[in-house]
Amino acid sequence: MRQVFTSAFALLLIGCPAPGDSDSDIEVDCNSGRTVPLQSVQVPDWPEGTREAVTTLTDLDGRWTAKACGTDILVSIRTASDPASSVELIDVPLQSGHSCGCTIDPDNPKDGDLHPLGYSTLDISVTDYPNPGFREEGSGNVAGLKAALFNSEQGLVLRACKTLFIPPILNLDQTDVDFVFRKTTSGVSGHVRIFGPDGVAEDSCDLTNWVRVGDN
Repeated sequence: MRQVFTSAFALLLIGCPAPGDSDSDIEVDCNSGRTVPLQSVQVPDWPEGTREAVTTLTDLDGRWTAKACGTDILVSIRTASDPASSVELIDVPLQSGHSCGCTIDPDNPKDGDLHPLGYSTLDISVTDYPNPGFREEGSGNVAGLKAALFNSEQGLVLRACKTLFIPPILNLDQTDVDFVFRKTTSGVSGHVRIFGPDGVAEDSCDLTNWVRVGDN
């Protein structure tokens, strides 16, 4: 079944808990948080790590190479021409420990454990992915991908994720793609999981060895 995306503070991040999923046994409303434009906040009032997160957005923009299950792929990342104009800072956060967030990421806990400081967007295009379901003619062009920004003291600086629909014209048994993109203090990484209904084999790859090769 396709995952439904709800978002804390009008973002991508998915999956709020059902009653009984949290220690408090209270369902969290993933839309109950509040953000404000970064440009409306005085620099001295920026949360710690904000400047680094905005610099990360700027540095990500460009053309990259990476490996997916040993196969060389090309990735284009585009951010806003003025990244600061696209950043929304969290003004009123959800309660700590909430279960909203990038729950499809196999390597990191939910956002409620990570305390994001704000959000922005990325456009990511993937070329030559080994499975046609996530190539440029499939679901490999991801526009307006919502990204959560974090204080780097947590190890994670930026994370974006989304479940994507594989066009039926490709006539694949697999129907959906879970895509995760991360920038940590150790570098850039990602994960792709291509899947379908029960009985259909899954195909997943970690995206490793990221190297920026030029401007868009």
